[in-house]
Amino acid sequence: MADPICRDCRVWYAEEINDPAPGLCVQCYERRLINITPDYIRLLNAGATPIQVTLWMADALEHRVGERPEYARQHAYTLLEALLSQ
Repeated sequence: MADPICRDCRVWYAEEINDPAPGLCVQCYERRLINITPDYIRLLNAGATPIQVTLWMADALEHRVGERPEYARQHAYTLLEALLSQ
């Protein structure tokens, strides 16, 4: 199977079988994560509950970052655990 072309930068890259964000190279995936960070911080500073933040994050990871739904949910729950452990 040939390596895919990143849907953002159009560069060939090696995709893992269980890639959480198929169709994106690592650099573009990280760029998309960086792009949602200000909204995440704004939500935290606005006093959103941990559940609201988690639901928003799961949606943003899936629809704005491009993660598969199951990975987006797990990623959001992992961030929730980190947030609550502080």
